[in-house]
Amino acid sequence: MTKKKPKSEHKKLGRPTVMALDVVAKLEQAFMNAFTDEQACIFAKISRDTLYDYIKKNPSFSVRKEELKKRVDIKAKIKLVEAIDNGDMTSIKFWLERKCKDEFSLKTETEHSGQIQSKVVYIEKEEKEEYEQHINKIIEDAD
Repeated sequence: MTKKKPKSEHKKLGRPTVMALDVVAKLEQAFMNAFTDEQACIFAKISRDTLYDYIKKNPSFSVRKEELKKRVDIKAKIKLVEAIDNGDMTSIKFWLERKCKDEFSLKTETEHSGQIQSKVVYIEKEEKEEYEQHINKIIEDAD
């Protein structure tokens, strides 16, 4: 009589996963540098399908990915505020132009509301010919 092996001792069939710890670490490094999904996959040497399959199996990684992507924004804001605190006029102007637009924006934003109407005018063939003759006469007289 043969003894059954516990499930943990069964050999896994199929191809081993590409998503080893080193690949996940590469993806995390890429996302921390605000890479797009496509760029991160190239960096980690995997296909986008592999990434999306991994996310389907590990939904929490999708949240982690988005959080990692925002780290660059957070770092940039910290550095910008530090520069402002140090009196960097370029940074101060940058902040004011973007965050206090009403007072400091260099752009004028115009909002249009209502309908835009256009009118198509048809010229009869005879009128068009007269007009072309008139223009040709003006051109000849100018020479």
